[in-house]
Amino acid sequence: MSDKPTRERLGSLLIELLEGAAFVFAEVSDDKPWAEGDLLCARLVLEHGERVELALCVPGELARTLAANLLALEPESEEAKTSAGDAVGELANMIAGTLAVEMFGADVVCKIGVPRVAPETGVEHDGHFGRARTRVSLRTEDGHRVDASLSDVATEADSLP
Repeated sequence: MSDKPTRERLGSLLIELLEGAAFVFAEVSDDKPWAEGDLLCARLVLEHGERVELALCVPGELARTLAANLLALEPESEEAKTSAGDAVGELANMIAGTLAVEMFGADVVCKIGVPRVAPETGVEHDGHFGRARTRVSLRTEDGHRVDASLSDVATEADSLP
């Protein structure tokens, strides 16, 4: 992998994306572990030689707001509620596309996996987040926490004797 994104770059990319695509304004925060909460986390793998997992985790309430803003809906609408996971997955996909170009170059073909979105407890999330090689927490102007991280994923070749 050519360039491994820093915490600062991952944070600035996430801030730009949240502002530009979802009209959510945030800044980097040094939050403590997330002990509890209703979280939706999107995870996907970028692959070009090495495999890197991108994770994007947000509280359920913010996921509904993201869906509403991306789809021009009212946040309280049933469609915003049912589209919350898709919105988090789409934002993860947008981040992955930008990171792929930055890490591998514009002319290099790499594989970007389909986002897997699932609820996680704060404890489950903190376990993944704490092991990530690059991680950043943001705090939105409404007080919601947003976490993004990059973790190395073993390849089949790594597990061969």
